Amino acid sequence: MRSMPLVAALCMLPLAAVADDAPVGRYQISPALDGYVRLDTATGAMLYCRTFDPTLRCEEVGADTTGKAATEAEMDDLRNRLAAMERKVAILERDQIRLPDQKDLDRTLDTMEKWMRRFLDDPPGKNGTAL
Repeated sequence: MRSMPLVAALCMLPLAAVADDAPVGRYQISPALDGYVRLDTATGAMLYCRTFDPTLRCEEVGADTTGKAATEAEMDDLRNRLAAMERKVAILERDQIRLPDQKDLDRTLDTMEKWMRRFLDDPPGKNGTAL
């Protein structure tokens, strides 16, 4: 009976080793001045969290918030411009403009030639008439 606690302790040793090798959670929290620092072990991002009366506020450590806001604004602008261009392409594809063929060009040139002949044959002011 005295060996029973010893046997139980030996059986528990592998379980203790497994508990030490258990993965750490994604976030690690450490105390800091007036708050806490939260480390995201997957991405390396750090947040500094402080308590303001009833709420806890967190800010990225070393983050350039103005640069991030500017980048997001530029991305929004680019998305809007892309959407506008896609709408224009859709309209152009739907309403395909037919380019003139040779027959259309010949008809246009014939009309211009008739106008020029009329103008040269009977120019304004030929008979002393004013324009």
